[in-house]
Amino acid sequence: MGCSSWGAILGANVMLLLSTVGWIGVTCYVSLHLIKKILGGSLRVPVNHELKGMDASAHGGRSYTEFQTTVFTFKTPGGGEHSMEMRVRAGDAAKFAMALSEVMVRIARFSNPSECFPIQD
Repeated sequence: MGCSSWGAILGANVMLLLSTVGWIGVTCYVSLHLIKKILGGSLRVPVNHELKGMDASAHGGRSYTEFQTTVFTFKTPGGGEHSMEMRVRAGDAAKFAMALSEVMVRIARFSNPSECFPIQD
């Protein structure tokens, strides 16, 4: 037993691939369209829920409790003050603060910030 035409096998496999991709595409499109219609026109989470965090807005809890929100405040070379809020692991906050301070010191040493981090090819 065997197949005398490799082209027929290849053609059958290509047709199988195209029909599978087509079936999945149509099914996904129809499913997402129905879900969008049921939810009222959007598949996205409302912005205030996204900013608050899905766990907090959905059930009032927090996930990944080993992370903490840390605000890093630093002075710019021009004398201004900026802050950056990040969620980091509780033990890593000091590492991020040290890395951020090293970057800020490097930037303060140079008048042109692009000299701080030269592009290397």
